[in-house]
Amino acid sequence: MKKILIMSIAASVLTLLALGCNQAPVEDVITELAKKNSKAPANNGADDGGYGTVIPDDGNGPGTVTPPPPPNPVVLKLVFAGDTILGGKVKDAVISYGAGSYQYPFQYAAPYLKTADVAFLNLESIITDQGSASGDSSLRADPAAISGLTYAGIDIVSVANDHAFDYGRAGFDSSLRNLSGAGIAYVGGGSFEESYTAKIIEVKGCKIAYLAFTNLGDEYSVRTQKNDPSQGLTARTGVAWFYTKYVGPAIISAKKLADIVVVSLHMGKVGAPLPNLYQDKYSHYCIDQGASLVIGHHAGVIQPVMAYMKGYIANSLGNFVNYPDNDAAKKGMILEVTVTDKKITKVNRVYVQINSNYQPVVTY
Repeated sequence: MKKILIMSIAASVLTLLALGCNQAPVEDVITELAKKNSKAPANNGADDGGYGTVIPDDGNGPGTVTPPPPPNPVVLKLVFAGDTILGGKVKDAVISYGAGSYQYPFQYAAPYLKTADVAFLNLESIITDQGSASGDSSLRADPAAISGLTYAGIDIVSVANDHAFDYGRAGFDSSLRNLSGAGIAYVGGGSFEESYTAKIIEVKGCKIAYLAFTNLGDEYSVRTQKNDPSQGLTARTGVAWFYTKYVGPAIISAKKLADIVVVSLHMGKVGAPLPNLYQDKYSHYCIDQGASLVIGHHAGVIQPVMAYMKGYIANSLGNFVNYPDNDAAKKGMILEVTVTDKKITKVNRVYVQINSNYQPVVTY
């Protein structure tokens, strides 16, 4: 059949040329062939009889055309930092060495963070002057600490962690208000609907959805709840606990609205170099539900970054602004993610070393 078709076309060309090729331009010959061999011509509104437009010579040789240059790719840079505490010994350093300015903890990391289109971290200490301490290790930062986050260019934080209720629900709710007042988005906490609904940040036409969950802390006192009298539940604020019946639909809903879905997981064992069973199971579950990226916190040390299916898992980024007591915990990681035309195209590890004044220094 191929030979017959080729021969038929060749014969048609010869016939047309014999009728007077000197008078008929090549474009007319091609158009006549198109009419002869087209089974279902469709008029496209052009002045060509519905058989397609003949491409003229563009000056680079007979019958050639130069394709238009590809459009410029839209490239985004997303960064993710680890556990951040702005109270305790960090506050002492701010007073003693930073003249009371909360820019001090971010002095060496801010220039790098500000190069990102969106910067994220896990806020391990609430920022408030409200509430009462629940224990000796309770973490709280002064409201002035917000200025450090804004100085460093932090756009969004996770509040789903085991220190969220160190100063009770009053302290937790106050911290959320302080973050919102400073223009910093948060995920993983608030009302039930808010906690399990992604925050979407749009940059350069690309929509990135953020979610955060934890399985650490006193589950029944810190988890957010909806109003469901049949289950003995009353509506209240809290953290987004990792319940698959809520996490799965939250990711699926976010995927319908955004190009990239990021999930922050606060879980694991402190000091462990490898993820535990829950980290492994839950991070894979999130990717299976449609997440593009899973960011892990809590271990306080760096754990492996993995590729899984169509996504990436950073099991633990370690510490960022913090006061660790051992060498392994003084080394943290910032995950740098390149997004090109709404897809993750590169994941890069950027390391930080926490110095004696509790400042993370980018070492690459």
